[in-house]
Amino acid sequence: MAPVAQWVDTQLSDARLLAAPLGTPATSRAVQLDAHGYVEQEVFLQGRAQHYRPRPGWGESGQWAVQPHGQAHPYVTRLLVRRPADPARFNGVIVVEWLNTTPGFDLDGGWVLTREELMAQGYAWVGVSNQTEGLRALQSQSPRYAALRLASNEGAHAVFGQAGHAIRANWSQLLGLPATLKPSAAAKPPRLLAMGYSQSGLYLYTYINTFHLAHQVFDGFYLRGPAPLAPAVEKDGDDVWAPAFRNDLNTPIMQVQTEAEAMVSWPLSRTPDTDRVRYWEVSGAAHLDGYLQAELPLITPPNTPNALHGCLRPLNALPAYMVDHAALHALTRWVTEGVAPPIAPRMDRNALGFVRTDEAGHAAGGVRLPDIQVPTARHGQYSNFSTHSLTVRSQYACIAGGSTVPLAASDLHTRYTSRADYVQAYQAAADVLLRQGFLRPRDHQALLARSQAAAARLWPGTPTSHAPH
Repeated sequence: MAPVAQWVDTQLSDARLLAAPLGTPATSRAVQLDAHGYVEQEVFLQGRAQHYRPRPGWGESGQWAVQPHGQAHPYVTRLLVRRPADPARFNGVIVVEWLNTTPGFDLDGGWVLTREELMAQGYAWVGVSNQTEGLRALQSQSPRYAALRLASNEGAHAVFGQAGHAIRANWSQLLGLPATLKPSAAAKPPRLLAMGYSQSGLYLYTYINTFHLAHQVFDGFYLRGPAPLAPAVEKDGDDVWAPAFRNDLNTPIMQVQTEAEAMVSWPLSRTPDTDRVRYWEVSGAAHLDGYLQAELPLITPPNTPNALHGCLRPLNALPAYMVDHAALHALTRWVTEGVAPPIAPRMDRNALGFVRTDEAGHAAGGVRLPDIQVPTARHGQYSNFSTHSLTVRSQYACIAGGSTVPLAASDLHTRYTSRADYVQAYQAAADVLLRQGFLRPRDHQALLARSQAAAARLWPGTPTSHAPH
């Protein structure tokens, strides 16, 4: 591998923050923030993005070297900041999310999955628009984004690293600290966690293996739901299938996968847990579940085709985001306190590599929420499709959304002798996850309330009622 010094990003510290034009930012979730004491703001980032070509030797080792290609290209992009309105609530950690552009515009999927934990614990969050698809969508939404530009996605990794560097250098300004208060007097410099959901997680594979050691910007990485594929650093280059994380990292990595990805991407389950990597699989969870899809309309640009045309079955309703809350908390402790997260069981596979299922049809093994361990419904994967539209967008929304189908009353009667039997079994399963570190206390309480509501619906009447409704 070529020495890091041969390809260190010389523009890393040249990027600078600019004031964004007045107006409501795209991807804004301001209406959801006030009740939690959070505010939202937007700034632009200006710099030069170097393009790179791979050196020989890319492959399974993860130790990938690159060399500069051509001149650095000027760019202007935007950063979307969400932070506690009161800087005193800031917990010292900034999550920097590579915004996902799969829907054709900036999607803050990582924020959606972790926002309850983020706002409850006082994190700051910054979304980075660093792909051409996202910038074009921004410019189509408002003339206030006319100044944005990025030559190509070959510069996306450089932009992401420079964004992290600029956030670290200007964190007190971004958090709204008074200009007269020096950062050293306010708090210790923050820790930065890079985050990527689905497509963005793919790019983080490449960033970690190729650029992280040179940039030294991020203190930890959170990957949620990527396929086992690392995109090439150059246009029309060769992507790397089933990439391994390089083994010389000193930075913690947390990866959370749903059953939907794990069951079709066999190499994922072979990701080893090491002193710097934790890999969790969530049984019963869908890639783009109902919780995520319910958030899409709020940030979907006007005149964008609606993918939510109606599916054959209800979308997957398993609260998998609760595992994300626990995973983010565990990664933060790992970075700030040196306490490694728990090691999670993998999904069980047969000799051919296919995921084994239990009697309810859920994957055996993995991180099993109480709704999987003590089911009243089957949370399916790839068991749905659009009934109102044949467009790729609509079909993808339904297929990736999975399904939740209630169990038959006869099945419930066989599984549980009474309403109290169900509630007690559910609580016991939730207690185990809490004790093991796969569930946060707040979510533990929410799940217990969820079980009581389900019991009241399925076993109306007294807690000792024997026949499910």
